[in-house]
Amino acid sequence: MKVFTLLIAGLAFQGVFGQSTELIEGNNIRALIVDDGYFFYDRDNNLSALEFPKDSGTYPLFGMNYWMGGKDVNDQLHLAAQIKPYEGSQDYFPGPIANNYNSDYYLDNFSSSIWKIDRDQINYHVTNYLENNYVMDSAIENWPGNGNISEGIAPQLAPYVDVNNNATYDPENGDYPYIQGDFAVFTIMNDAAGIHTASGGEPIGVEVHSMFYGFETDDDLNNTLFLNVKLFNRSNQDYVDFSHTIWVDPTLYNGTSEYLGCDTLRNLGYAYSSKAPNSFTPDHMSIGTVYLNKQMDVFMWHDNSGGIISQPNNSNQFYNLMNANWLNNVPLTYGGLGLFGTIPTNYCFSGDPVTNTGWSEYGLQEPASYYKRYLSSVKFDDFQAQTEKCIDVAFVFNDDTADHVLNVANLFQSVDFVQDYYDNNIQPCSQIFLGDNKHEFQALDIKLYPNPANSEISIESNSSFRYEIMSINGTSIISGYSESHIAQLKLELSPGIYLVKIDDTQGTKIEKLIVE
Repeated sequence: MKVFTLLIAGLAFQGVFGQSTELIEGNNIRALIVDDGYFFYDRDNNLSALEFPKDSGTYPLFGMNYWMGGKDVNDQLHLAAQIKPYEGSQDYFPGPIANNYNSDYYLDNFSSSIWKIDRDQINYHVTNYLENNYVMDSAIENWPGNGNISEGIAPQLAPYVDVNNNATYDPENGDYPYIQGDFAVFTIMNDAAGIHTASGGEPIGVEVHSMFYGFETDDDLNNTLFLNVKLFNRSNQDYVDFSHTIWVDPTLYNGTSEYLGCDTLRNLGYAYSSKAPNSFTPDHMSIGTVYLNKQMDVFMWHDNSGGIISQPNNSNQFYNLMNANWLNNVPLTYGGLGLFGTIPTNYCFSGDPVTNTGWSEYGLQEPASYYKRYLSSVKFDDFQAQTEKCIDVAFVFNDDTADHVLNVANLFQSVDFVQDYYDNNIQPCSQIFLGDNKHEFQALDIKLYPNPANSEISIESNSSFRYEIMSINGTSIISGYSESHIAQLKLELSPGIYLVKIDDTQGTKIEKLIVE
């Protein structure tokens, strides 16, 4: 893990290659988010830019990137992937896909394509937007809810609560950004605005929406950074054998002494210290990348030592690693370092170092490879034109004890806690709150009263309907079905702001409910 005296506290700047950045730092993690895909990396100073614990001066990750790609109907590979911005190499570009990336409209709205928001800003807006002296926060006002069809930009971009169901983000009428967690940073980037100088791959025509978010708590969520990734295939190409990969560069012991592992049942890839800490090397934490809503289909590694286990140099080599093959297209095999075996596998180091069973680097007790990186992949049979994919990920950190192996056990417990919380509370892949050009929003004849309310509300419609009362971040609290045109509901809710979603034969409506 790299330890530096200089860090990026309070940093938000426009960097080279059009890169814009924001810090996300609302809990025990401080991380630099960028709008061109080189996440957790301070490009200007060539430094790690994810600090955990916050204010400790320790940086367990030296970068994170997306790799993705698939084949078209002619078996031609299309791929976007980055490692580090060597000599300006770049496959992803800030902003949504458009007709003209140099138009005045595009440069005015998307030359910086990163937006920072927190729950307090949203709550204040929801509560006060109708007040005469209300001044709208720029984070609310500038939220990129809509694109511009005339510019070739999709009509719906960042997620928002569309209070009046008109498919237009108009915060002056009560709309507001939709985020999970207590704080978030949202970015938009694409792979179509330029030549792929990082991978050499043919462009996919993909637009990538990334929502990094977190919770400020006193439990394992405080040591977790969540990520929701939406991939939009804006091209006219259908792809098969499409993979999306999270590439991670851990820097425990300055990046030279990590062990790696994966837990296929938890959909978890992780890194941990290969040595017990001492007075000279006190690092002992474990870090993990967990897929929350998808099966992890591949866990693979590479280093930068040269040969077939080194970092890729062309699109085919990237795609090989994404699919559990070495650079020479020879499959990863079970045992040792995954080389020269006889049993192909998609998961390297899938044993348990805690119990010292199965295939683990800890069990091998071999010297850790130099500057080892890991990648976790999810596979899709196809990625059709004008469709989207949604992936939820969490980066989980644990440094509970001074025992480097016991912290792997603690990491497993933390991941279980995070997964359980996600399953019961988080719905970022839901389309409830998104305006969608596939639907016609209309003024529905639905009434909700009284509002504000205390212990009871009534809902009226012209037909039978379904109803759901949710917290402001989308957690379902009460739901049901009314066969008649009216429902009277008893409330046992704490004072605050809630959302009421009503579905009848005419469509869907979301109303804000204030409970006093």
